[in-house]
Amino acid sequence: MKFDKSKSPSQTITKGKNMKTETRKKQLISLMFKKGEITASEVFHISNANQYFADLENQGITKSRWLYDENGRRKCKVRSIKDYARAKSLVKG
Repeated sequence: MKFDKSKSPSQTITKGKNMKTETRKKQLISLMFKKGEITASEVFHISNANQYFADLENQGITKSRWLYDENGRRKCKVRSIKDYARAKSLVKG
């Protein structure tokens, strides 16, 4: 992380972290286009995928619902695309 003394501490994060966040969001959206619905356990190659899912949901691009297993004991959150136009623009842009 690079620090710029002319900026406040909250503004010192470089673009590298933001670019990584956007890349991860694009990867998740692309997987949703391919599979329809995905869970965080399916994207084990993305560390802490839930933070990106939450951000996409707060932006109104995706939605989530709870899904129970066949025994009805365990549940997990399944994510899917809510706004296809915004999702496509995020992936292309």
